[in-house]
Amino acid sequence: MQLGQKIRKARIEAEIAREEAAKELGVSVQTVADWETGRSSPDILSTVKMSALYHVSLDEWLHADGTGTEYVKKLKEDSDVVCQKKRMTAAILFGIWFLIWSAALLVYWIFTDGSDALGYALVFHILVLPLAIFGLSLFFGLTYGLRLWWAAPVFGFMYMLSEYITFSLENMIVFQRFNVPDWIMIAAGIAVSFLGMGIGTLVRVIRRKNRSRTQEGGPVC
Repeated sequence: MQLGQKIRKARIEAEIAREEAAKELGVSVQTVADWETGRSSPDILSTVKMSALYHVSLDEWLHADGTGTEYVKKLKEDSDVVCQKKRMTAAILFGIWFLIWSAALLVYWIFTDGSDALGYALVFHILVLPLAIFGLSLFFGLTYGLRLWWAAPVFGFMYMLSEYITFSLENMIVFQRFNVPDWIMIAAGIAVSFLGMGIGTLVRVIRRKNRSRTQEGGPVC
């Protein structure tokens, strides 16, 4: 029996209309029809939802009669694509942070003189960089949870460097002396990052719980 036939058989045995199935699975009626006729295959999330909705184990669907090998391969490929997209998104976000960080340094060395130092510190060290850290960390939390916790020390270290290779470096050049990095700025950057990541993770967990409750509150077949 082909996968599409198994999906259709499971839906009929569960006494669920195609329209109702589409609503519960969050897809169109045509999509359900395409799955059942073999014109397309459900993704991994839809497969898990159907397993719960139709009361059919994933193992029974994927491996019964030895017909699920190709579909298992497809699910693995889909999962790999999702992982690649998430890694690319993380790389892009770190790239955005690096551009903001680099721009802050360039503004200091190209457009700022001694009289502008206080204004620069207020704009970049108090507002722009901390807000960028918080915003990117918030998105990380929403998307990845706490899996990218190591981003917080990276943000903290680069936040410290933003001060060290601007104000501190100029001071060392002028007075010909060595200044110790301000390690407190690392702690501040880490704290802001974990705050954003924590809020994002909390929202992520609440959303998942709400989705689970919505699914549990649907019709029982």
